[in-house]
Amino acid sequence: MNSWFAKLYDTFIVNNRYMLLVEGLKNTVIITLGALLLGVLIGSAVAIMKYLSEGNRKLAPIEWICDIYVTVIRGVPVVVL
Repeated sequence: MNSWFAKLYDTFIVNNRYMLLVEGLKNTVIITLGALLLGVLIGSAVAIMKYLSEGNRKLAPIEWICDIYVTVIRGVPVVVL
């Protein structure tokens, strides 16, 4: 059992491979924050356009586009998203 910990120590600590995990975590956080920002911006834009086009005949196509977008996003499984 002791040799297993020694190999683990050599692999991650001595050879500085733990830095690959740190860099991967950094990339994951950056991608997550970017996706969160993009999702909030798109969601807010769709909600505002849908609210403003309610009852306005001139903006009816925008409301239809927003309805289609919301329907498609609702239909996609969470695992895929």
